[in-house]
Amino acid sequence: MENYYLGNGRRWKYINEIYNKEIADKSIHGLIDNLLVQRGFCVSEIQSFLNPSLDNLHDPFLLDGMEDAVNRILLAIKKNEKVLVYGDYDADGVSATSILIKFFRTMGIKIDFYIPDRVDEGYGISDVAVEFICNNEYDLVITVDCGISARYEVSDIVEKSAIKGKAIDIIITDHHQCNEELIPDALAIINPHLPESKYPFKNLCGAGVALKLIQALGIRTGNPRAYEDYLDIVAIATIADIVDLNGENRIITKFGIEKIHNNPCIGIKALLDVALANGTQIDTYRISFVIAPRINAAGRMGDASIAVKLFTTDDELEANEYAIYLNSSNIKRQEIQDEIFKEAVSIIENNTGYEKDKVIVVYHENWHHGVIGIVASKLVDRYHKPSFVLSVEADKAVGSARSVEGFNLFKAMEVQSDKLIKYGGHEQAGGLTISVLNLEMFRKQINQYASSLITEEMLIPETAIDIEVAGNDIDLKTARRIALMEPFGSGNNRPVFCYKGAIIRAKKIIGNGKHLKLTFEIEGKNIEGVYFGKGYLDMGISLMDRVD
Repeated sequence: MENYYLGNGRRWKYINEIYNKEIADKSIHGLIDNLLVQRGFCVSEIQSFLNPSLDNLHDPFLLDGMEDAVNRILLAIKKNEKVLVYGDYDADGVSATSILIKFFRTMGIKIDFYIPDRVDEGYGISDVAVEFICNNEYDLVITVDCGISARYEVSDIVEKSAIKGKAIDIIITDHHQCNEELIPDALAIINPHLPESKYPFKNLCGAGVALKLIQALGIRTGNPRAYEDYLDIVAIATIADIVDLNGENRIITKFGIEKIHNNPCIGIKALLDVALANGTQIDTYRISFVIAPRINAAGRMGDASIAVKLFTTDDELEANEYAIYLNSSNIKRQEIQDEIFKEAVSIIENNTGYEKDKVIVVYHENWHHGVIGIVASKLVDRYHKPSFVLSVEADKAVGSARSVEGFNLFKAMEVQSDKLIKYGGHEQAGGLTISVLNLEMFRKQINQYASSLITEEMLIPETAIDIEVAGNDIDLKTARRIALMEPFGSGNNRPVFCYKGAIIRAKKIIGNGKHLKLTFEIEGKNIEGVYFGKGYLDMGISLMDRVD
């Protein structure tokens, strides 16, 4: 009898079927070291990857603009100037804002912060913010997680403040890709993606760039390890922003999670107490799906400044109040998100036209802006098609989009740009504003564009297999070696192994019918496994079946 995949409708893709015996023979553990070589590591790099060190963080002064930024901030301290940190409303932005506030307080700087309203102002430096900055006569403005495309907004600030006889200096810290035509004329710009940047690591999040600024200021003021106090917050931002967990991000995340376990800031401790049962192990999964959503809920549902206040307070009672607020906001966010998702599914499944569409474009009046991106992701999970979700408001619709592997959303919107008021994003995610009159034409034409680009295979969910294993690889030694690869996340995915020809010796439904427990015979050994959420597969599996 031929083996069958125990994969429930997913296609299996082998990343690399080559097993390097020379590496296997020379290394401490051939299976895991082969896996890391497949992921692009040299054999000589494996030990440093598995055992990261804070000493391997790069010199922050390798970042263009760092020297000028540090000198200007030290001058602000000397002159007792008025400084504003301008952030973003997502977890990365509020984290970056928070660590600068906390650090600057230790330096004696008079510090304010500004987070734009997600709905009323949107991303970046808004017109409202320009007026706020000029009217409050700040001496220095430092942006975090935004500003790299704010050429016109920065010019407005400089010109309007000059009319009032006030010179405002602006330092941009950001991590987003740069459009050279929109890079502002600021006193200093710190961004590893600057066109001429030679910084060795490009993939820092916004809070990671802010941490490099703190690291540089610490070096210049005789406290080179000052940045370590903020690793817990930056680890959360790094995971929440889904940047690759390699290079400096791996170091920051590994030691940041250790700090969360051992000595978190008061705000993080309060959030953990509200969100998780006592003693729960903190890892990238729980940060991604438990902690980060509560931080993001502040900006999605109303006031992102609450998250900043949570991270920056020194009062335990205040921290607890903020944590409870964020938890409540997240519950409200989930309720609204679930309702919109149900409405979107109803529209899709009660309209036969959607069956043939390879790209979903679904819209409705007054869907909440703060959650439509999450709804788009959930539609991709359900239908495995690129999905646009838009909220109709008067004569315009504002939306978010998420994609499947292999279909570039940004290019797709670029092709339809004549129908869009504005758009932005990258290959896998984006946002857009469109006239209501153009919605159906946009849906029709983006599906025409996608018809030749999206194959039927692309619409089948994929499981990427790292390596095929032998029976003697399945042991505690391998499990311990795998644990050294943590933290897992984007760019360092939890490894997926395949064994071919296992024999099912026993099966049992557990967890009130939700899960399926199986016993496999693998090369003479019985090994148990649980198929979570797949209890319903019991009827289709027989004892003595041979499976992969």
